[in-house]
Amino acid sequence: NSTYNLGSLTSDVQDANKVMATQKRINSISDDPIGLSQVLNLKASIGNLDQIEKNVNMGISWLKGSENALDSVNSLILDAKTQASRLINASMSANERKDAIGSINGIIDQIITLGNTQVNGNYIFSGLDTDIPSLEYHQNENPPRISYSGSSSAFEIKTDKQVTVQVGRPGGSTFWEEKVDINSTNNTIVFKEDNGHGSLSEKILKTTIESGTYTVSAIETAVRNALNEASAKDGYGLSYEVGYDKNEKIFSIKEDGSYAGFIRTEFMWETGADAYVMNINASPSIPSEDIHLTVDNKSALTIDTPEPRGTEPFRLTWQGDGEWKIDNNPGYSIIPSTISGTNRSIGIDLDDSGYADITIALDTPVRTPGQYIEFDIVSALGDYSIGHEIGFNQGNSVYTPPTSDTTAVFVTDLVISLGVNDTIEFEEVNSAGVASGALTATIPNAAYTDMDSLSAAIEAQIEAASANGINYAVSYDTQESKFNIREDGSSLDELRINWTNTAVSAATAATLGYYAMDDTIVYPSSDNTAQLYITIDDTNNRLAFEETNGGGTQSGILWADVAQGTYKSMADLEGAVKNAMEDASAAAGFSVTYDVSYDDATHRFSIQRLGGAALTGLDLLWSTAAGQGNSIGETLGFGISNDTGGGLIGPYSSDSDMVLMTFDATNNVIDFEETSIDGRVSDPISIKIPEGDYTDLDDVAAKIQTALRDASVQNVKYVVEYDYAAGEFMIKGSDKDIKGFSLLWQSGENRANSAAGLLGFYGDDNVAYSESDESVVNITIDSSNNKIDFKEFLQENLGKEVDNLTAFVKWNTYTSHSQLALEVEKALEETSYQNGNKIDYSVTWDNITKKYTIKENGSKLAELDLLWQTGENAPLSAGGTGESISRILGFDTEDDMGAPVKSDREVEWGIFNTLIDLNGYLENNDTYGIERTLGRLEAHFSSMTSRIVDTGIVYNRLEIREKITIENGLSLAERRSTIEDADMIEAIMNLQSLQTAYEAALNSTSKIINLSLADYL
Repeated sequence: NSTYNLGSLTSDVQDANKVMATQKRINSISDDPIGLSQVLNLKASIGNLDQIEKNVNMGISWLKGSENALDSVNSLILDAKTQASRLINASMSANERKDAIGSINGIIDQIITLGNTQVNGNYIFSGLDTDIPSLEYHQNENPPRISYSGSSSAFEIKTDKQVTVQVGRPGGSTFWEEKVDINSTNNTIVFKEDNGHGSLSEKILKTTIESGTYTVSAIETAVRNALNEASAKDGYGLSYEVGYDKNEKIFSIKEDGSYAGFIRTEFMWETGADAYVMNINASPSIPSEDIHLTVDNKSALTIDTPEPRGTEPFRLTWQGDGEWKIDNNPGYSIIPSTISGTNRSIGIDLDDSGYADITIALDTPVRTPGQYIEFDIVSALGDYSIGHEIGFNQGNSVYTPPTSDTTAVFVTDLVISLGVNDTIEFEEVNSAGVASGALTATIPNAAYTDMDSLSAAIEAQIEAASANGINYAVSYDTQESKFNIREDGSSLDELRINWTNTAVSAATAATLGYYAMDDTIVYPSSDNTAQLYITIDDTNNRLAFEETNGGGTQSGILWADVAQGTYKSMADLEGAVKNAMEDASAAAGFSVTYDVSYDDATHRFSIQRLGGAALTGLDLLWSTAAGQGNSIGETLGFGISNDTGGGLIGPYSSDSDMVLMTFDATNNVIDFEETSIDGRVSDPISIKIPEGDYTDLDDVAAKIQTALRDASVQNVKYVVEYDYAAGEFMIKGSDKDIKGFSLLWQSGENRANSAAGLLGFYGDDNVAYSESDESVVNITIDSSNNKIDFKEFLQENLGKEVDNLTAFVKWNTYTSHSQLALEVEKALEETSYQNGNKIDYSVTWDNITKKYTIKENGSKLAELDLLWQTGENAPLSAGGTGESISRILGFDTEDDMGAPVKSDREVEWGIFNTLIDLNGYLENNDTYGIERTLGRLEAHFSSMTSRIVDTGIVYNRLEIREKITIENGLSLAERRSTIEDADMIEAIMNLQSLQTAYEAALNSTSKIINLSLADYL
């Protein structure tokens, strides 16, 4: 036991000596497991504090670098703002603005350099990718751009076991922003909705976004709401969809398909800043599709019509005689109250330049004074478009749903069947007024796929059946799908087509687009007897004559005083001369009655005794009256020699033809127009009847006929006839190249000098030949032409991806386009529901444009492709089956895509985008863009200042943390030192105690050993 104690003490002494030698109380886990744990914790704490101090020091270095770089960036932003403020001044020239581009490029380069700042070899604006330069300048791209190459996560340091602090900044969130400021310089959208029906159908709309700061989603909503509100109020009531693709960084805009029909929407990102004309309107009698208004010089539109728009529009009212009256002139002082034009065109010179600034053309001329055209003028607004903020920078964008490229097919075939629809019954009235009686033309029975061939067949059969050997012209208008039947010449006075005679005739009429009503073509004839305008006054109103009775008594010279006035009919003049002679005879006591007449055939005037007292002599003393200077003889065609020895059994006849009409510059004009076979109305045509005295009305007719033929733009062989029995002129004109003509007696530009009065015409005369009353539609759809290849591209995360689809339109013969449109819609929907994405489609027919529109009725699709060229049923020439319906619907062989308009470039809101845009504005001398830049730079400066403040706050936190770390480190070091000192004192005391005990134990053990040895001695 003593030996054991000594051994134990020996071990303790060794341990104590080890403590003294190592200066450590614990040299192995067994020395003090609990104490060792405390020691390790203390060492770890001290180590953590050391690392934290290093981290904080590094973080402070990074933050200093960031703050310095961002401070410099802000200084450069201020520099750019100062330059923009100077360059926007009106005194700056375009060249001075261009010269500033180099300075702005220098600012861009400096900011890029600052963005690539390094601290200890690390890029502090690259996020976690500190070994990669943050920014790269793609200067050679158009437009130039700066890209960010780092990560989107910020570089962080640990400032405690569970605490991290961001000391680096991702360049993406430093030099670009997630929000954009919208204000009066960039809050406007101008767009135009147009259904394709002419200028009157174009609606230009303006809307604005409320000022504020917007995220991507917020601006999506704001733009959509603004577009929809404007369209609902002043447009066609479309619903627009606005989207943002976060991967491509672009906005998209489209109509959601709910509008039933075609609308072309033009977003006027570029031209919306210019002056324009809107709210075009016209008299109800002017078809909207006939008006074509063009602004030729926008810079001349400097004065607006009053707001609200439409209350006092600029109005042009047709006055006739080539004049338009202006009402509601907003202040263009150079415009007179009336301006010159024609009844189908007018040019308005607003700035007195000698050139038209606004031009209006009419397909159909105006006829009646009082017809008007009006519009509002909007002067240049300035470029305050929001398009710059949402990526629309390359001009206007146009959204158009897939629509026929040309007029759709009306007829694939017409079947003419025996005894069903093959008969045309008609009647001719020739120039002698003789009616032919009933005539019948039988159309050869066949299935006609070419309407020109059918027209030729009808023409041949009518000519064969003609009783007068008339040449006919039958034509088919492909644009309107109508037939026209007319004489090719002007032999007939009248042509009657009796569609109602029999059931077969009525069926033929229906096949050719005619109503069950007879058609009669009648040419214009005088509304009243042609007017002679023979003037009798005190220079030509007396007739001297002498009567000798049966007893040989002479009356002496008798004077017949013809009533003075203008005689417009020969009967009136005949009666006036007769009455004057009888009155003179009665006054002399002879009471003879006379026959005074004009012979239309010989054009001669005759006078003879008719009854009353018997006469043995009647002398007409023309020389006597001529000597008085008031003889009527010359007016009646008699010479100055007396007529004697006659007038009793036979009449005295005039020596020359009597002057019946006199034309001069006040009454010799005829205005007329011709309508070509394709429906185009010619410009007004004017002819003049040669001035002079006319004794033969056939000669008048011949002169008019020659003038009409010479002036005809379609080379029509007009025929003009005078009917002496009726006292009327007839003007006939028919030709294969026209479908009608108009005599503009009342509405012509020269109506003040018109020959209408002399010729017996009053109102305008319009001649139209026998034309189908409605468009002929007969479309046969079968396996050879009933297929639509298409593909649906869905919005992100909607539906399923599908291969190309093929829709099969129902086989049928369609007699209306609307009916076919409905079946096409059903076919698309059925295919989509069975094999696609269950899309609701809208297919519509426009009766004005003669086109189909195909689109989604909704917004599930991102894109709809109609594969006319690349689908399985494309034309044979394109490698397909040739069984597509595309030609029938008016689509060409190119694929059609229904897709939204998209941003021209990535949408980024940052200092680099602003400065690059500024360079573009300087290049183009765009002061509105420079003004917009000022607002952007102000926003960038505020954002950058906010980042600098954030950096400063973090910097201050790290400085505080650094102080705390140092203090904590000192505290732990002192504690460790104190513990170590206490351990050493304890170890020394323990060693001393152990040494004493050891020595005592050693002595005791020695004695015991000595005793034991003695026992063995």
